[in-house]
Amino acid sequence: MAKPVISLLVVFLFLLPVTGRTQDANPMFYKEIQLIHKSYTLDALTREIQEQSGITFSYNAAKIDPHRRIRVHAEKLTVERLLGLVKKRAGIDYQVIHGNHIVYTPVASVRGKIVLKKVHNRARERRIASHKINTGHIKKSAAPALINADTPAARQIVVIGDSAVAAAYYMGAGSGGGGSLQMIQRYPSKKDGWKDPYGGLNLPGDTKSGRIYKSSTHGPVGVFLKENALLGAGISADEIYYFNPMMYAGFTFLHVILSYNATGAYPQWRYGLGAAVKISDKWNLELSFNTGKTFSRQFSFTIFDTIQGVPQDSLLPPPVIVTKKDVPISVQSKLARVVLSASWKIDERFSVSGGAVLNSLKTDYYTDDAPLFFNSLSPRIPDADKRYQTIHPPYLLTNTYSGSKSSNTKIWIGFQLRLLYRLSFF
Repeated sequence: MAKPVISLLVVFLFLLPVTGRTQDANPMFYKEIQLIHKSYTLDALTREIQEQSGITFSYNAAKIDPHRRIRVHAEKLTVERLLGLVKKRAGIDYQVIHGNHIVYTPVASVRGKIVLKKVHNRARERRIASHKINTGHIKKSAAPALINADTPAARQIVVIGDSAVAAAYYMGAGSGGGGSLQMIQRYPSKKDGWKDPYGGLNLPGDTKSGRIYKSSTHGPVGVFLKENALLGAGISADEIYYFNPMMYAGFTFLHVILSYNATGAYPQWRYGLGAAVKISDKWNLELSFNTGKTFSRQFSFTIFDTIQGVPQDSLLPPPVIVTKKDVPISVQSKLARVVLSASWKIDERFSVSGGAVLNSLKTDYYTDDAPLFFNSLSPRIPDADKRYQTIHPPYLLTNTYSGSKSSNTKIWIGFQLRLLYRLSFF
């Protein structure tokens, strides 16, 4: 008596009604899925979701095409948004069973019918190919036919993940009736690469040929590198230098920058550090600092002096002799810059950025390797720092020049525009 009661209880639990779309109460539907590619097959995308969220999936291989291509538009999307994308672009709806299992179903709409028709057309082509395999018309390495809804194998079910709920659903009323089913269990691979014949269907007649899918499971180190590693090149322009090739390498939060000022009076290599903070999928806020070697410019300044000459006649005063002397002036400057900019990602590789640049130009004056004080020269030059300078800033916020000092610092705010190309190893 006990065994029949237990059996009925088990059947009753398995045949509990579908709970509907409970993603609003299930935190797994809000988990973000890290995406590597822009285009996936339905089966490959489902594996990504299952592997990263723990949600299991199943579908009828006769009604759902695992090869259906689905394009994604971001590197990270929640499970809920991905399922909405599958419905919109592949005509595939879903039902949530017991909170953590999802069953794919064709959308009951015009678009869904069109998609399903395409599935059956592909199935017909594969049945023809399968017939040719059996009759020897083509080699056995050809792709086997997708299960057709008209064949006895029409109720082969593909399960992605480990789910006993799927068996209860398809054997019970949830799938529209019971019957003899062949459950095909498929699991995401933990290897760097794996062979996945025909989008994940382990159908009879599968050969060794098949598509190669790259797993997104890189481990903690791989995920960290994918999200943060930076290596790329670009060009920039600002109010002083109009064309500057550059390279950068490191991580998003800290990277080195090497650039070359190819234009202007003093071409030079510049080096520095940068960091970026992600604001959204498209926008980053960036802060960087760079400097370069000291560059110099040579000038000369003519000074006049008078000396008393030797008297040639005792009745006349001694003559006054005027002398002229050229004093060499060496002007040496070093430019440091802090850049605060916003970066917009055009696609996975290209981005543009623009922002403000805080410039600090320190200048020292020398004559014959000794510090030069312009107040010691005659005649005095009140604007010597403007007459003897290396870089001509468009304007100044501050200027510490004084004729009694041998150095000064000029500060102004400029702008910078950049176009960057990022290399990707994933």
